[in-house]
Amino acid sequence: NPSVDVPALGVLRFNWSDAATLGNASPADKAILVAYCPETDDTIYSADAFTRSQGTGNLDVSFFSGKQVHTWISFRSADGVKTADSTYTGTILVP
Repeated sequence: NPSVDVPALGVLRFNWSDAATLGNASPADKAILVAYCPETDDTIYSADAFTRSQGTGNLDVSFFSGKQVHTWISFRSADGVKTADSTYTGTILVP
């Protein structure tokens, strides 16, 4: 049930539930947060800043201010060996 909202200008907040008890998931897994802007053909992402157990993480997308972006979230194991399929979290206008 991941989602994305805008807590401040130029910032996207990704939210997710800690599903560390499912499959190969672990509380230490790293969240991969992605925003893609078709208008500029640029991508901004974070791959190491947040863990699955945190349940939330911010991505600075001020570069995309005033533009629509597509967003995704995924997780990878702390050792980087396993990566989950990404989940599309929708489009959002960056203020």
